[in-house]
Amino acid sequence: VALVLGNGATATSACVALTQAGARVLVAARRPGASLDGPLGALSPPVARHDWAARGELDHDILVNTTPLVDDRIWPAAARLGAETVLDLAFPAAGQSALIARARREGLRAMTPHCFWAAQGARQMAALLGRESEPGAAPQLPLEAIEAELVAAGFDVARDDAPRGDGR
Repeated sequence: VALVLGNGATATSACVALTQAGARVLVAARRPGASLDGPLGALSPPVARHDWAARGELDHDILVNTTPLVDDRIWPAAARLGAETVLDLAFPAAGQSALIARARREGLRAMTPHCFWAAQGARQMAALLGRESEPGAAPQLPLEAIEAELVAAGFDVARDDAPRGDGR
C-alpha cells in the first residue's frame, strides 16, 4: 500500500505509476477538492482519497511526499511514519527535509528528491536521445559531478539503500 501526500500533477503521476506497478494507492491532500482527476478516474483499482488530518492513521508500506512541504508540518509529530520506504520529492533550500530526517531517525529506507530527480532526468534524457534506459540502470550522466554541485550548494544527496545511524 502506497500513501501519496498531495494532489497536484506530481501526485497524479505518482499515483498512476504506483497503480501500474500493482500498488494499492491512498492519497492524503491538504486541499482534497483540487486536482487529482483526469487519469486517476480510470485507474483500477481506484485511488482512495483521505483528509490531510488522517494521514498519520492510514496503513501504508510506501510514503511519497509530492507536496512542497519540507518542514515538520508534513507529518503529525505523535504518529510514526509507518512505512518501510519514504520518497520525498520536495526540495529543501539546503540540507535534508524534515521527512527524510525523520525517516532516517526511524530506521526507514529513504530517498531524497535529489537522487530521485537525477535518476528521472537521466531516464528522460536517454529517451530524448533515443538511448535505452532500463529500470535500475545507472544514469548515463556524470552523477558524481551532479552530486558534487549539489553538496557544494548544501544539499543532502545521500542515496539510502539501508538505514543510517549517523543522522544524515
